[in-house]
Amino acid sequence: MAREARFPFASGNTLDLYVFKKGTSEVWYPTGADFEEWGTAGRDASDYRVSGLTEEGSGSQYYVANFPTAITSRAVFDLQVRLRAGASPADSDIVVGMLALDREGSGETVATATPTTAAAKTDLVNRALAILNGGRTAQASTFFESITSDQFADWTSVSETDYPDIRLAVMLYDPILRQVLEELQPEFACEHADLGQPRKINQAFGGWDYLFELPDDYLCLVRQMYEGDLEDEPGRAHGYRCEPRHFRGYSHVVKGSDDQAYYCSTDHTSADDTSDGQPADDDGNGNWTLYNTDGTLGAAWAEDVDYEYDSTGMMLATNVLTNADGDSAYIKYVAYTQNARSDQPQYYPESFKNAFATRLAAEMALDTHDYERRRRLLEEYELLAKPGHYRVENRHRSREKQKTAFERRLTG
Repeated sequence: MAREARFPFASGNTLDLYVFKKGTSEVWYPTGADFEEWGTAGRDASDYRVSGLTEEGSGSQYYVANFPTAITSRAVFDLQVRLRAGASPADSDIVVGMLALDREGSGETVATATPTTAAAKTDLVNRALAILNGGRTAQASTFFESITSDQFADWTSVSETDYPDIRLAVMLYDPILRQVLEELQPEFACEHADLGQPRKINQAFGGWDYLFELPDDYLCLVRQMYEGDLEDEPGRAHGYRCEPRHFRGYSHVVKGSDDQAYYCSTDHTSADDTSDGQPADDDGNGNWTLYNTDGTLGAAWAEDVDYEYDSTGMMLATNVLTNADGDSAYIKYVAYTQNARSDQPQYYPESFKNAFATRLAAEMALDTHDYERRRRLLEEYELLAKPGHYRVENRHRSREKQKTAFERRLTG
């Protein structure tokens, strides 16, 4: 049977197909004619691409592809569709859909598509409208057939005159999603990170020993933890004592080769050469200005670092180094970037969908001045947002089991 993979998507795009064993992380490697873990022997997306999906007719918005004939086993497979961004397949290409192909029986079923991100977001908005309307079918005319990805990305692009309801929905969607992600901290949105080299800046940071840049996709901190702690410890609900702090107008400060402290006076990426190297009084490169003759006020200079002048943003202040090497902070955090994993509702668990849709409905109620309805929806959201929906905490472990790997390392 050919053309097993069938996928609706906007015309004029390049889509690539990848095949996974269902319920595993093993991907089909066409050259080796076998399944393996992604990245084995340094292989990447270009090695695992099975084929491209072909659009059936110009402007049809319907793509098809054949399942690999070399796969003869009878099983259930996940067919992943990625939107190619460049000339060749890349690991960074965005997943825009998943197809399920069942070959366990005597015959085959055509792979069915998981909704695209825009379609899944539209479904969530409609779910919020259904909650707001109390399930009344008379309000069905207010539901949206389709909201585009461009409209979700920029609500100001939606005409307030022609599409006031869509404009309101997409205006609220992103800030409410960020709020719910921050409050619920669901596992699907969490990442771990070694924060790299400690930084120092030309502002006081409250007596903390260390300051670290936070990841670009950082939304909120779950906890600082020791890198060896693979499981959430019930005794470490808030991790080690630390504080995400917001700084405005700061510049990085480093220790120069002459043992004096210099602040960054021009945004630049450091390089170990005569023009951009470690600062000193006689460099004259314009990137650094003397800050203090006490070199201890500056962090160690490093190569290939983006040093900034007059910057604003969040940084993590802490007194403890918790990565495996003992020279940086290691954190668990909620990550958020538009169209990344935490912004792809087709993969959300139902519990999160219900909580988010309820919170979105509560905000939409303000537009109709239905303040009593909003109060009740906020109460419902509070029930749905209880930690038990997302984290199971075992408070009956012994104190010995509550020790983190970091504590065990210190105490032997």
